[in-house]
Amino acid sequence: MVTTNDFDNAANVIFLIEGTAVNGAYFNEIKQHYIGPTLEYFQSGLTDERERDNYVSETNSLMYGVVVYKTACMPEVTCVTYGPFQTAQAVNRTIDRLELTGGKSESNANLAEGMATTLVCFDDMNEMRDDRFMQVQKHCILICTSAPYSMPVQECHQYENKTVEQMATIFHEQNVNLSIISPRKLGILFKLFEKADGDLSI
Repeated sequence: MVTTNDFDNAANVIFLIEGTAVNGAYFNEIKQHYIGPTLEYFQSGLTDERERDNYVSETNSLMYGVVVYKTACMPEVTCVTYGPFQTAQAVNRTIDRLELTGGKSESNANLAEGMATTLVCFDDMNEMRDDRFMQVQKHCILICTSAPYSMPVQECHQYENKTVEQMATIFHEQNVNLSIISPRKLGILFKLFEKADGDLSI
């Protein structure tokens, strides 16, 4: 296991969350069993629980972000971003305040837009860092329940017209480590995980 004391490189961690009512139905359990342990993993180089929650690295070795994506039927923009943050406590506060509502009985959500926005956030985080960091580990924690739309990216100019599968390939090309947390076993999520260079045999 890698701890913060072992980081020769900096790490950016973004929680990419489907912000719909159907995902909200499972979210308390997901927070307890997955989001909390994930934050503990990245803060595990600090032994005191209070210190871990409030830790701010002098070298910005850890930066966090939250991206929430919706369905296409929403009248506002598809994605909302929060952060960057330097403490697990700030991430927890932000996630606790999320309103996972809406969806209007849609069985799909706009994951391609969420992935595109996540990549832009990674770029923004890197620009905020000290120049001495030559490499930055990038981790995207996708939390979703719905299958993605087949429609390509439309709101993010940098990745316009890219499909969700193409976005997964770009994750791989840009060395983004993709983890997927979902209460449903959806074939498309397995496919995206593989395209992002995930190993299903583990």
